[in-house]
Amino acid sequence: MPDDDTMQEWYTLGQEYWQRKDWKNALRWFEKITSNDSINHSSRIFQEATDKVSQAKTELELSDLYDRATLAFKNKDWEQAAALFQEIAHKRPNYKDDVNDKLSSAKKQFSLVSLYTEGLEHLRTSRWQEAIESFERVAAIDANYEAVQTKLASAKEQKRKSELYDNGKAEYEHRHWREAISWFEQIKGHRDVDVLLAESQKRLRLEELYQKGADEYRRENWVSAQQHFNEVLRLHPDYEDVTALLATIRTKIDDEKRRGERHRKAKVNDRNWNEIGAIVSMLSFVIAVASLFVQVQLGSANSNSNLSLMPDVLSITNCLENSDVSIIVTDSQNNVKPYKEGEPIQLAPPRAYFEVVFAPADCASPGMSTSYTWSVSVGNVIQDKMLPSNASYLVPESSDVDALVIKIQVPEYGFERSLGFPITVSR
Repeated sequence: MPDDDTMQEWYTLGQEYWQRKDWKNALRWFEKITSNDSINHSSRIFQEATDKVSQAKTELELSDLYDRATLAFKNKDWEQAAALFQEIAHKRPNYKDDVNDKLSSAKKQFSLVSLYTEGLEHLRTSRWQEAIESFERVAAIDANYEAVQTKLASAKEQKRKSELYDNGKAEYEHRHWREAISWFEQIKGHRDVDVLLAESQKRLRLEELYQKGADEYRRENWVSAQQHFNEVLRLHPDYEDVTALLATIRTKIDDEKRRGERHRKAKVNDRNWNEIGAIVSMLSFVIAVASLFVQVQLGSANSNSNLSLMPDVLSITNCLENSDVSIIVTDSQNNVKPYKEGEPIQLAPPRAYFEVVFAPADCASPGMSTSYTWSVSVGNVIQDKMLPSNASYLVPESSDVDALVIKIQVPEYGFERSLGFPITVSR
């Protein structure tokens, strides 16, 4: 059993190690005292040794925590370093001068790492707004941390492109091609934008061509409409009702060609009739003058009387040639419209009436007969009339009429006058 001197020696050795902060060896000597069952526990040396044991254990624990925290800090294990330095600060707030600084630095670095890693994950999963928020928090702590500025700019750009893409895709799905193009042109190369942009441009072109063709179709400009619809068909063989419209247009063009040919022939006939009429009128005039001359030479007893009754053939034929001829048309809606010679007549079947008005009453003279005939030709129908009656003609339903030809004849004087009116029938 150690005596009091031995105990004092152990205590002195413990104190020496204590002064050198060699807590391990100090603890070893103080525990030799407190573990001795023979010593009086109420003695001063036992009480002091017991306190030293407790303090040495605390110092050893703090030292161990500090060493581990320092190693974690060195290895940039910020989470572990922050936790260990936090524990030291809790156990002894003033333990070493650098504890609080390293605790603050470890917390800062741990926050930066966590936020930056979080931002990278948001970038990877295309959560642009969340990435922006994470990187902005990193930049607020340390603007030069890692590549935070580059990553933040990238997140913002990707968000901008994503929003533009969503806007363009929405317009695309609603078939608003022009608006979709406007959005897609700002982000060429992004995702499937190039494909969507090309398709939007094609669709807009088709839409414009189709509309132009439809406008020309409504105006009955068949050739122009056909050109536009053919271009639509080239770009998109199954677009809308283009195939059916082109078939209708071809029929319309063929009909116009046939009507144009008939109209041309009618004009040729009118010209021939006019030339013949002029020749006949001149011959009639010559014959009349010759007859008058013979009568004068013969000195007929009744010559004066006959001369006074002889019509002025030249005046009469000139008067007939210059008499007004007009057409009055009454359509199926009872709309009445007059037309002058050569003016195109607009018809809207199923029914329409022609009324030919020719009033040569001012051409009459004492020797002029009133039993003259004229004819009205509409298509293949000819109506003969006696002067001064007016002619009328009902256009039958589904009639294929493209010209009205009027021939006025005065057989006694070889007079004939032919007039033409082109006809357009709208279906």
